Amino acid sequence: MELADKKKPQPWQLANFMPLLLVLAVALSAAYAVISYQGKIAADFNSQFSNRSIVSSAQLEKKYETSIKTMVGEYLKIADISDSDFAAKTEQLKNGLLSLIVPAKYRDKHLALVLSLDKMESASKDGDSKSVAAELEKIRQDY
Repeated sequence: MELADKKKPQPWQLANFMPLLLVLAVALSAAYAVISYQGKIAADFNSQFSNRSIVSSAQLEKKYETSIKTMVGEYLKIADISDSDFAAKTEQLKNGLLSLIVPAKYRDKHLALVLSLDKMESASKDGDSKSVAAELEKIRQDY
C-alpha cells in the first residue's frame, strides 16, 4: 500500500505546474517583445520628426508668395514662344511649382497656373502658337 501512495502525484509537485509555467513564460516573452517593439517604433517616430520645426500659416503663405513670384517672374523673362526649348522650360516651371507646399488659400490659383502651363506645354509641342500665346498672356496678367 505504501508503493501505491508514492506513485500517486501530489498537487504541489513541480511536474504538475510545468504546463502552467510554460504558458506563463511564453506569455511574458510575447508581452516583452511587443512592448519593446512599440518602444522602438515610438523612438523612431520621435527621432524622425524631432528636428522639424512648426511653421505658422502666415510664414507658409509668405514663403509661397515669394517662391511663386520668383519662379514665375524668371520664367516670364525668358519665355519666348519661338524658342525651341519653350516646352522644356515650361515643363521645368510646372514641375517646380508642383514641388511647392501650397497654402489652402492659394490652391485654386496654383492649380489654374499649373493647368495653364500644362496646356502651353501640350500646345507648344503640337505647334499651336495661338493657344500658347493666349495662356501665356493669362499668366502675365495674373503675375
